[in-house]
Amino acid sequence: MSTAPEPDSDVEVDSQVQVRVNRQARLTEKNPLNVWLVLNEAVIRRTVGGPNVMREQVEHLIKVAQLRNVTLQVLPFTSGEHSAMHGSFNLLKFPTEDARSGAISPDAR
Repeated sequence: MSTAPEPDSDVEVDSQVQVRVNRQARLTEKNPLNVWLVLNEAVIRRTVGGPNVMREQVEHLIKVAQLRNVTLQVLPFTSGEHSAMHGSFNLLKFPTEDARSGAISPDAR
């Protein structure tokens, strides 16, 4: 028995990889996006892909977190119950004079 989803086609995987590469490039371009990430501790503790993959992932997070325009925080298990327990969400802020401009959307995968 496996809980893994059905594998995507090669075309779907290539498309997803390209989207991620383009999104990552936005962090280092001339006018980069400001990003604030809060990751659940499980993201860095649950082994997916083996120890080498996990090490590469954590090294990448450390590298990205060193960028001036990126704030990366880890929400520890000891925080207990929190409002994002039932799924991820995106909080978007837009560059306007109105400090209240923004949107919250559930993560749509």
